[in-house]
Amino acid sequence: MFRHISMFRLAYLKDLQIKMKKINFKNRIFGLCCSSSNSGFTIVETLVAITILMIAIAGPLTIAQKGLLASSYARDQMIASFLAQDGLEYAKNVRDNNLRNRDVIDWLYGLSSCTSHDPCSINTLDGDPTSDANVLGVDICPSGYDTSSNYECPLYKSSTDNIGYTPDSSNIDKTQFNRVFYIIPDQLNSNKASMVVKVFWYNGTVANEVTYQDEIYNIRL
Repeated sequence: MFRHISMFRLAYLKDLQIKMKKINFKNRIFGLCCSSSNSGFTIVETLVAITILMIAIAGPLTIAQKGLLASSYARDQMIASFLAQDGLEYAKNVRDNNLRNRDVIDWLYGLSSCTSHDPCSINTLDGDPTSDANVLGVDICPSGYDTSSNYECPLYKSSTDNIGYTPDSSNIDKTQFNRVFYIIPDQLNSNKASMVVKVFWYNGTVANEVTYQDEIYNIRL
């Protein structure tokens, strides 16, 4: 009887040993068994961790990049708006000075030669709206005008203070902004016209434009 019990125990122990070997083999394959001397991550765990880390980093970086691009565009658009308004107000000052002297000069003196096909540059930094046409600051775009691109009347940063913008090409610091000005005469009323100032620039490869337009009249208040 005892002999049968010993044989049964021996068979049971052998069967248990075989099962444990199978379990250990599977654990080694799937990385579930980690001994004190060979502990670490499996390749799958490492790849998953790297993927999660990349996703966690890429999101904030993308948001930051878009925020910087939006900030840069907003800055350039604000500068372009100021440049367009500056040019329009300068042209109005020229018109006002002409009206004060309309007994001797035409009310569009110095401005009427600026057309949509041959627009002019406006030098609001160095020009004088009360002077004659030679120093008026309103001239045909010095580099010509390409109607297909509209980017041939550049503005430069002033070399004297590095603040003001001028079409004078003697200043070496060329900006991304181009400003043109022209007059649209009214076909039905010779005492009415429209002033147009356009500012063009690029943000990367994207073309942008700001246009200011206002109507003027041959009326002295």
